[in-house]
Amino acid sequence: MPDTAALDRAESLIRTIPDYPSPGIQFRDITPLLADAAALHAVTRALIEPFAGAEVIWNFSDDLSTGLNAVIDDGLAGPTGVRGRLELGLRSTTASGTSLDFSGSYDGVGSSDYGAWTGRASARIPLQ
Repeated sequence: MPDTAALDRAESLIRTIPDYPSPGIQFRDITPLLADAAALHAVTRALIEPFAGAEVIWNFSDDLSTGLNAVIDDGLAGPTGVRGRLELGLRSTTASGTSLDFSGSYDGVGSSDYGAWTGRASARIPLQ
Protein backbone atom coordinates (compact mmCIF):
# COMPACT_ATOMS: atom_id res chain seq x y z
CA MET A 1 0.00 0.00 0.00
CA PRO A 2 1.58 3.30 -1.07
CA ASP A 3 2.32 5.89 1.60
CA THR A 4 -0.14 8.67 0.72
CA ALA A 5 1.74 11.30 2.74
CA ALA A 6 4.96 10.54 0.84
CA LEU A 7 3.11 10.62 -2.48
CA ASP A 8 1.46 13.94 -1.56
CA ARG A 9 4.90 15.34 -0.79
CA ALA A 10 6.24 14.01 -4.10
CA GLU A 11 3.34 15.62 -5.96
CA SER A 12 4.03 18.94 -4.25
CA LEU A 13 7.56 18.90 -5.71
CA ILE A 14 6.26 18.89 -9.29
CA ARG A 15 6.15 22.46 -10.58
CA THR A 16 3.70 23.72 -13.19
CA ILE A 17 5.08 26.28 -15.63
CA PRO A 18 2.19 27.87 -17.56
CA ASP A 19 2.46 28.67 -21.25
CA TYR A 20 5.74 26.83 -21.80
CA PRO A 21 7.01 26.16 -24.42
CA SER A 22 4.02 27.84 -26.08
CA PRO A 23 0.77 29.50 -24.94
CA GLY A 24 -1.83 27.09 -23.57
CA ILE A 25 0.62 24.35 -22.53
CA GLN A 26 1.07 23.51 -18.86
CA PHE A 27 4.63 22.17 -18.55
CA ARG A 28 5.25 19.87 -15.57
CA ASP A 29 8.79 20.15 -14.23
CA ILE A 30 9.72 16.96 -12.36
CA THR A 31 13.38 17.82 -11.74
CA PRO A 32 12.74 18.75 -8.06
CA LEU A 33 11.12 15.31 -7.64
CA LEU A 34 14.12 13.61 -9.22
CA ALA A 35 16.44 15.46 -6.82
CA ASP A 36 14.58 14.23 -3.71
CA ALA A 37 15.55 10.60 -3.05
CA ALA A 38 12.73 9.87 -0.58
CA ALA A 39 10.04 11.31 -2.85
CA LEU A 40 11.42 9.54 -5.92
CA HIS A 41 11.51 6.26 -3.98
CA ALA A 42 7.83 6.71 -2.96
CA VAL A 43 6.79 7.35 -6.57
CA THR A 44 8.86 4.47 -7.94
CA ARG A 45 7.47 2.08 -5.33
CA ALA A 46 3.89 3.17 -6.07
CA LEU A 47 4.46 2.53 -9.78
CA ILE A 48 6.03 -0.90 -9.34
CA GLU A 49 4.10 -2.32 -6.37
CA PRO A 50 0.91 -3.39 -8.22
CA PHE A 51 2.91 -5.32 -10.81
CA ALA A 52 5.71 -7.01 -8.88
CA GLY A 53 5.28 -10.34 -7.14
CA ALA A 54 6.93 -13.50 -6.02
CA GLU A 55 5.65 -17.05 -5.95
CA VAL A 56 6.97 -20.20 -4.30
CA ILE A 57 6.51 -23.43 -6.25
CA TRP A 58 6.58 -26.84 -4.53
CA ASN A 59 7.83 -29.60 -6.80
CA PHE A 60 6.40 -33.03 -6.05
CA SER A 61 8.04 -36.34 -6.81
CA ASP A 62 9.58 -36.56 -10.28
CA ASP A 63 7.80 -39.81 -11.12
CA LEU A 64 4.13 -38.97 -11.61
CA SER A 65 3.58 -41.63 -14.29
CA THR A 66 1.30 -43.68 -12.02
CA GLY A 67 -0.92 -40.72 -11.24
CA LEU A 68 -0.90 -38.23 -8.38
CA ASN A 69 -3.05 -40.39 -6.06
CA ALA A 70 -0.66 -43.33 -6.33
CA VAL A 71 2.29 -41.11 -5.58
CA ILE A 72 0.58 -39.67 -2.52
CA ASP A 73 -0.67 -43.10 -1.36
CA ASP A 74 2.84 -44.58 -1.67
CA GLY A 75 4.23 -41.84 0.53
CA LEU A 76 6.34 -40.39 -2.26
CA ALA A 77 4.74 -36.94 -2.22
CA GLY A 78 6.96 -34.18 -1.00
CA PRO A 79 9.30 -31.57 -2.27
CA THR A 80 12.19 -32.62 -4.46
CA GLY A 81 13.12 -28.98 -4.25
CA VAL A 82 11.54 -25.66 -3.65
CA ARG A 83 12.10 -22.94 -6.18
CA GLY A 84 10.90 -19.39 -6.47
CA ARG A 85 9.48 -17.36 -9.32
CA LEU A 86 10.03 -13.63 -9.72
CA GLU A 87 7.84 -11.57 -12.00
CA LEU A 88 7.99 -7.91 -12.92
CA GLY A 89 5.66 -5.99 -15.17
CA LEU A 90 4.67 -2.56 -16.32
CA ARG A 91 1.31 -1.25 -17.52
CA SER A 92 0.66 2.00 -19.33
CA THR A 93 -2.89 3.23 -19.89
CA THR A 94 -3.99 6.18 -22.01
CA ALA A 95 -6.89 8.49 -21.21
CA SER A 96 -8.98 6.70 -23.85
CA GLY A 97 -8.54 3.38 -22.05
CA THR A 98 -5.98 1.72 -24.31
CA SER A 99 -3.40 -0.14 -22.24
CA LEU A 100 -0.10 -1.84 -22.94
CA ASP A 101 1.25 -4.50 -20.60
CA PHE A 102 4.79 -5.82 -20.54
CA SER A 103 5.99 -8.45 -18.09
CA GLY A 104 8.76 -10.92 -17.64
CA SER A 105 9.57 -13.63 -15.14
CA TYR A 106 12.30 -15.98 -14.05
CA ASP A 107 11.26 -19.35 -12.64
CA GLY A 108 13.99 -21.25 -10.83
CA VAL A 109 15.22 -19.00 -8.03
CA GLY A 110 16.96 -21.23 -5.51
CA SER A 111 17.12 -24.23 -7.83
CA SER A 112 20.38 -25.46 -9.31
CA ASP A 113 18.77 -27.75 -11.89
CA TYR A 114 15.91 -25.66 -13.26
CA GLY A 115 15.56 -22.18 -14.73
CA ALA A 116 13.16 -20.64 -17.23
CA TRP A 117 12.71 -17.09 -18.52
CA THR A 118 9.38 -15.89 -19.88
CA GLY A 119 8.16 -12.64 -21.35
CA ARG A 120 4.78 -11.27 -22.33
CA ALA A 121 3.42 -8.22 -24.06
CA SER A 122 -0.24 -7.39 -24.57
CA ALA A 123 -2.39 -4.52 -25.74
CA ARG A 124 -5.96 -3.79 -24.69
CA ILE A 125 -7.94 -1.50 -26.95
CA PRO A 126 -11.50 -0.55 -25.99
CA LEU A 127 -14.03 -1.17 -28.74
CA GLN A 128 -16.20 1.90 -28.23
